[in-house]
Order: sequence, then structure tokens, then C-alpha cells
Amino acid sequence: MYKRFYNFNKDPFRVVPDPYFLFMSPTHREALAQLVYGVQSGRGFIVLTGEVGVGKTTIVHTFLEEIKKFHALSAYIFNPRLSLKEFLYILCDEFNLPKPQNKAEFLLHFQKFLLQQYREKRPVVLVIDEAHQLSADLLEEIRLLLNLETHHMKLLQVVLAGQPELWDTLSLPEFRQLRQRITLYHSISPLNFKESTEYIKQRLERAGGNPDLFTPKAIKKIYELSKGIPRLINVLCSNALVLGYALEKKRIDTPIIMEVANDLKLSSSFKKTSFYKKTLFFLIGILIIELGGWGWLYRGTLSEYLHLHFSQKTRSKPVQPELKNLSPNNILSSEKVSLPSTSPVKEPVTDVSQTLKIKPEGIFYTIWKHFGFITDDLWLQIKELNPKLDGLKPQGKIVIPSRFSLNWSGKYTIHITTTSDFKEAEKNFWNLLKKGHRVLIYPLNQDSHPKFVVCIGCYNQPEMATSVAKKYVAQKRLSHVFILKVPAFVRPMSILPKES
Repeated sequence: MYKRFYNFNKDPFRVVPDPYFLFMSPTHREALAQLVYGVQSGRGFIVLTGEVGVGKTTIVHTFLEEIKKFHALSAYIFNPRLSLKEFLYILCDEFNLPKPQNKAEFLLHFQKFLLQQYREKRPVVLVIDEAHQLSADLLEEIRLLLNLETHHMKLLQVVLAGQPELWDTLSLPEFRQLRQRITLYHSISPLNFKESTEYIKQRLERAGGNPDLFTPKAIKKIYELSKGIPRLINVLCSNALVLGYALEKKRIDTPIIMEVANDLKLSSSFKKTSFYKKTLFFLIGILIIELGGWGWLYRGTLSEYLHLHFSQKTRSKPVQPELKNLSPNNILSSEKVSLPSTSPVKEPVTDVSQTLKIKPEGIFYTIWKHFGFITDDLWLQIKELNPKLDGLKPQGKIVIPSRFSLNWSGKYTIHITTTSDFKEAEKNFWNLLKKGHRVLIYPLNQDSHPKFVVCIGCYNQPEMATSVAKKYVAQKRLSHVFILKVPAFVRPMSILPKES
């Protein structure tokens, strides 16, 4: 992944409740302090609320670790959509109680258990996450469990953590008895700009990276997009690192954040910058650092990762049907396969009037340099116009169509490899073409040292491309499944090449 590129020893922005990365903003510090204090002092009933993604679950996990220091026993329920029987069963399982035959038997066992822990000075804590999903019946059962007490303190400490709807529910008239038992309540608020900046820098630093990896303007844009919600900050930062890694950017700037936001549909107000937008057609989600060998691959996120790898049924017929009978060893083997149905459709070439001087690097490179990409049907059309193409040498000339038809109308293609060596890309092209594949080579970037992406197949639906690629992997003819969007400049059916 991008960890080595940015010198991380951990992924800094994983969307998991890892206490190691807990950022103690004032609102989070107060939330944790109230939970710990509430249990230590035997307050009985504590409620914690906050919007989606503000860090409630992270606080809860940190709290559960903290209370182990004073030997508290805890039960953690993260999915409260339960029947009464299931709820009691989980409590018995968490506290190692015998499974009861009925509710009365449960209450007898549970009260005996609580009294025993009270004598041993061990608090018993029930924590329910996502508590806004609790049914009215379970809320009433929780209220009744809170009646288990001595003259001095509650035997059971209950913590409910949930979205703001939880407080709305508890504010209803029918829950007034339960609401009156609430002894501590805290609502976690989103981070402000200063806290968001510190949050990002802290996570980068704890992951072993450069805390100034994101430019100040990029952080400001992240804050504007996320509104200070930590989970959204993580999503934006994580995907920005993927794109920055693919672009070999050592610092994450505002244009990268804007492109990530557009791809994740977090904002529709940004003007798309031409360079990054063009790059995103074939770069989003790619995680390949080409080290000169076959199989060093990116693993993508963003739109290709999030939206292309799914298993919906195909809704329309793809441009290319499934390829069968390929070599069982390697997708680049020299074994020929007869695939008449997948051969490129030759369109009539018209208006032949241009010639092109062959560069010292050879004919194949000359054609790529002129058109900006090569497909199998483009090559065949040029070969038709130049019957003695194989015998031509540098400084000679080839005839090219001033206008030609390109039968590459599908939007998705299967990634084979990316290389900085054009000769390697050319070799892959010939091997794949001999096997009857539709082949495409295009540059990963437009600078003086581009990398070359080699792909096969042309599909209207990403799920069909994914299905074919998975079969190749299962048959050990391909080492990965990665589907790319065909760059916009390759898709038109009719293309005017640039002037020489």
C-alpha cells in the first residue's frame, strides 16, 4: 500500500475504533472522564450521544480498557436490535452466568451475581452501543435492571451510547421514569478547525509519518468538507493518500482533496481541475509502484474499489464476451487461442492522407507517441495501410489515417500491468494480441517519464470485467483483480489524431 511510500508503520486513517489513535479533544476528554467517573462512583445510568462518526465507539472502547484498571466486569452489546430472550442470553454469556429457563430465573442468578461482585468491590458495567436502536421493551427492561441496588449504590452501571435520536427517544413522556434515572449525560460535538488540524497531525505522527504531510490549505479543505466529523476526516485523508501515492506526491495538496471529494460525492461545488480530472479517469484507486517486474500491483480504493468490485447481475450485454481456453499457466503465455468472437471489428478507413516519420525508438513507439495510446484495432488499421510495415526502418515513413474508427466503446477494462519500460509494455502487447485479446496501452501520466498501463478487454459493465478477471485469477493466469475505467480519450468511436 502507501505505507512504505509515506514511511508509515501503521495505517493512520483506518476507519476503526482504535484507542491508540484516540484524539482527546475537549469534548472527547469530557466524555471519557464522565464515563470513568460515573462507574467509579456508582452513579448507575450514563448516556452518551453524538452524531454519526464523531467517535462514540472509540470513546467506548477506550473506556472499556480504562475500567479494567480497577477490575470492573463489563458486558458490551454493539447490536441492540434484540428480543428480550436474546438480550438476557447475551448478558448471561458475557458474565458467565448459567442459561436461565425463564426471566425469573435470570433475575435470581443475576442479582446473586451482582451482590457477589459488590462484596468484592468489583463494578459491573453494561455498555450498549448504537443504543438509539433499542426497542421500547428493552428500554423498559433496562430501567427495571437499574432497580437492582443496595442502600448505598447501584449494583449495575449502565452506559447507553448512540446517535442524537437516543436522547429524543428518552425525552418522550413514556420514558420519563427511565430519563429521571440518568445521572450523567454528555453529547460529543464535532471538532473545530484547530482540533481537526491537530487530529490529522497526531494520527500521521502516531503512524510514524510526517505530521506536515498535508498542506495547511488541504487541511482547511478537509475541515470544510468533513464539518469536523472524525470519520469523514479519516475517509478523505485515507483516499487522498491513495491518490497522492499513485501520483507520487510527497505532500497532499488541495487539488488532490478536491478530486477525492468529487469522487466520493462529498461535494458538487468544486470546479474540476483538468490535470487531476484526466488523471482520475485511469488513476483513481490504482496503487502500483512499478519496480520493473511483473506483478507489482496497486490495490485501489475510491470509486474503482468502492463501486466496481461488487456482484450485481449484469444488466446489459458487454462489448466483449467471456474469454475462454486461455493458457493455464500465465496470461502472457505465447499459446495462441482462436477467439473469432473477440477479434476487433475492422471499420473502413477513409481519408488516408498523412505520413509519419519513424522515430529511432521504432514503429510501435512512433505510433504511440503520435496518437497518445495504442489499441489492437488502431494497430491493425495502420498495418492495413502499410503492407510492408514490418520491414520499415527508422527515418522511414508510414502512412496513417487522418481519420479512423476506433472500436473501443466499452467503459471498463482489465488491468494487466504498469511499467516504466516501453519495451516491456510493447512485449506484453504482442503476447496478448497473439492470444486474441483486445489490448490497450496508454500512459499513466503525461510528463517526460510516463508509465505505461497495459489492459485487456472492453466492457460496458464493470461486473462483467470483474467476473472475467476473477476467473483468470482462479486459473492462475492473472495475479490480481483490478478493473479500470478506460480513459476518456480512448472511448470515442471516431477520432481525429493530432497533427504531426
